Amino acid sequence: MTARGRSEQTLAAAMTHHRAGRLTDAERLYRRVCDDDPNNAHAFHLRGVVAHQMGRPEAASLVGRAVALKPDFAEAHNDRGVILAAHGSFADAIACFERAVALNPGYSEARNNLGRGFALARASRRSAAAVRTGPEKRAGFSAGVFQSGLGARTGRPKTGCREHYRGAITLRPDFVDAYLHLAALLLDMDRLPEALAHAERAVALRSDSAGARNNLGNVLRSIGRREEAIAQYEAALRLDPTSFMAHYNCGVALRGETRIAEARAHFSARWR
Repeated sequence: MTARGRSEQTLAAAMTHHRAGRLTDAERLYRRVCDDDPNNAHAFHLRGVVAHQMGRPEAASLVGRAVALKPDFAEAHNDRGVILAAHGSFADAIACFERAVALNPGYSEARNNLGRGFALARASRRSAAAVRTGPEKRAGFSAGVFQSGLGARTGRPKTGCREHYRGAITLRPDFVDAYLHLAALLLDMDRLPEALAHAERAVALRSDSAGARNNLGNVLRSIGRREEAIAQYEAALRLDPTSFMAHYNCGVALRGETRIAEARAHFSARWR
C-alpha cells in the first residue's frame, strides 16, 4: 500500500472513532495523518474539530491550517468560525462564515452561523434577516447553538452552557448529542433528576449508541442505581466492545457491587 493509501486508511479509522465519540482515539489518529501527510487539509480540519470538542487551545490554528492548504474548503471556514465565536472572537468568526457562504451560497449551516455571529456581536437587525428561515434551516442553526455550548464549557459558567444545549434542543428536539452533553453537564452540576431525564431521552432517540448507553450508565451509577448502570454499560459494550470508557465505568460499578473479579476483567480490557 502507498503512503497516501495508508494515510487515507488511518483518516477513515479516525473518523469512525470521532463519529462514535471516542475523541482521544480520533485525535491520536488525526495527528498521525497530519504528521505523515502535512498537506492533508481534511486531516487538519477534522483534527481541529476534535481539538475544539476536547477544549484544546490549538483548535482554531489547526482548522486555519486546513484553510491555508485548501482555500476553497467551505466547511473548514465555517468550523473555524464556530471555534472563534466560542472564544469570543466574533469579528473574525463572522469573516469565516461570510467566506463559507461566498464559497457555497447554499450552505445553510454557515448562513445560520453567520446570523448567530451577528447576534452575538450585537448586530441584531442583520441577524434577524439571516436566520428568518423555515424548519429545514432551524435544524442547521441548532448545530451552531450546540457548538457554542461546547466552546462555552471551557470558558463560561455552567449555567450558560446549559442554556446553549437547551436552546439547541428547542430548535431540534431529536438532537441526540445535545441531550448527551446536557446530561453530562447536569451531572457535573449535581442536578441528578434532570441529568437522568436527558440521558434517558438520548437513549430513547438512539438506542444503538454506545456513547448514549455509557452516559446513561454514569448517571444511574451516580444516583446509586448500580445494577441498572451495569446493564447500560454492558449494552454499550455489546454495541462497541472496544469502548475503553464503558469498560472502565462498568468496572467501577461492579467494584461497588463487590463483584471484584468481573471488575478486574473490565479494567484489564480497558487497556487492550
